[in-house]
Amino acid sequence: MFDLILGCLKILFGKSAISFSFLSVSLLIAQSYYLNFIVSKHKLFVLKGFLPAFSFLLLTSLFPSLNYFNEQLILNFFVLAAFEKILGFSHSSNSRTEIFNAGFLMTIPFLFQLSGFGFWVLFFVSLALLRPFHLAEWVVGIIGLFTPIYFFVCSLFLFNKMEVLHQFPLLSFNYLQSADFKRFHFGLLLGFFLLIAFGLFALLQNLPKVTIYVRRSWLIVVSYCMLAIGILFLITPTANQGWILVLPPLCLIISQSFCLEKTKWFSSFTFYFSIVLFIFSQLI
Repeated sequence: MFDLILGCLKILFGKSAISFSFLSVSLLIAQSYYLNFIVSKHKLFVLKGFLPAFSFLLLTSLFPSLNYFNEQLILNFFVLAAFEKILGFSHSSNSRTEIFNAGFLMTIPFLFQLSGFGFWVLFFVSLALLRPFHLAEWVVGIIGLFTPIYFFVCSLFLFNKMEVLHQFPLLSFNYLQSADFKRFHFGLLLGFFLLIAFGLFALLQNLPKVTIYVRRSWLIVVSYCMLAIGILFLITPTANQGWILVLPPLCLIISQSFCLEKTKWFSSFTFYFSIVLFIFSQLI
């Protein structure tokens, strides 16, 4: 499916690298604002602001390969849309509609890559944590998951393109490849993991201040992060751009370090540390 989208874009943009770069940056900015909208709508943070969007753009700037137009960048939109629907399970007036929509959106990445099947686990985990068990809701969710597959296969059959199904790569366990690592790259990774540690520390400090619903939502965020990391081992080993799927939950965790009210010096230190890390990543 990505080849079809890429073919249409090549007709529109030709071989212009500037056009694809502009499209990629526009998609990243749009995803950062959408992530910020999700945080504000579901009140995941004690303080309001654009910190999640800032963190998302900061993390993508640390690793230049994430700024290229690629398949995972498109998939990320559908995963974020499904994530937004999932967080609304508990307080939606029409929960079955939300469950169906979340399942529908969660399957679209599967149509691009078979590794997108891993996000189905997030859907079922979220449904079990955020909703009391109702068989009808689980049936609706399963129908939502299989509906895009049904329409996709029917479209291939109607247009006599069933051979497209043979072009899907088989699932396999791959190790993550990286570019030629040098000593200063390890310094960059160390700073990156320090930001994550700061965020986890701040998250533990802020959780007692929020409602049970928000605590469960953060459990979904952590599950999202762990599953996205697992999916990285199921994609093409050279596709380092797959890390873009991990960044939304990671940036939510890191953004928590900017929201500590009692220890503002810690928030200020984390902010300036992230700026220094950004400058360092551009210099290398």
